[in-house]
Amino acid sequence: MRIEDFNFDEMYEEVLLARQKRNEEQRANYQVQLNTISPSQLGFCQRKQIMDTMGLQGTPDVNLLKIFDYGNLIHDEFAYGVFKEYFEEVLHIKNVIVINEYPFKNPIEVDGDDVYIKGFVDDLIISVDDGQSVFTPIEIKSIGNAYFKLKEPKAEHQIQLHMYLRELKADFGYIVYIHKGTLSSKTFKIERNEAIEKKLEERVKSIYRYKRDGSIPPAEAMINSKDYWFKNACDNCSHLSFCLQADKGEIKNE
Repeated sequence: MRIEDFNFDEMYEEVLLARQKRNEEQRANYQVQLNTISPSQLGFCQRKQIMDTMGLQGTPDVNLLKIFDYGNLIHDEFAYGVFKEYFEEVLHIKNVIVINEYPFKNPIEVDGDDVYIKGFVDDLIISVDDGQSVFTPIEIKSIGNAYFKLKEPKAEHQIQLHMYLRELKADFGYIVYIHKGTLSSKTFKIERNEAIEKKLEERVKSIYRYKRDGSIPPAEAMINSKDYWFKNACDNCSHLSFCLQADKGEIKNE
């Protein structure tokens, strides 16, 4: 085989599209579990979550696939590698374990049904304090130039980490934003808050009921567009055109 015409960008795009096709085929053969809720989705608009579950999210364009792929590289190759080398080779601490993509699955009862909070912590650091294991969940987020104006974690990322703290019974954890261009980072400590957890438990119950009943919830991000929780949430949503048509006349954009 002679490789006469070489275009890396085209090769990369074809790899991403082929990978996306394989993922779609796997999803087509996988029955979505109605009683499973992902912490990484919990902070999104309930309508978006339900419509995604129905398989209506559409296919991201190749440029968006590149962004996702780069984010995975920063997490899997860069951040995880730094954690491992820091504790093992710099500090030479033997009783600290760093686990990449730590899985968990815990139940919440909803109307007599077991609903499972299921997900993966980006990086879980397990250390020992006074003979007791201490769990510190770390959520890694890659970010573009919005990094320079970032003063606090995004609401959906805080929600995600709060659920990790709840499921792991951890006192605190961290959200780390890594700038894609410079690999500079900003770290935010999030402490466990039982009042927030109670609100999120109610949100889990609400989402499950919509999934169970096969109904589409109101467009809460559009209705509450001024709330911190949903600020700019609709801008890049694949369901925006549906919401504009379905709720025409019901939603007032002020």
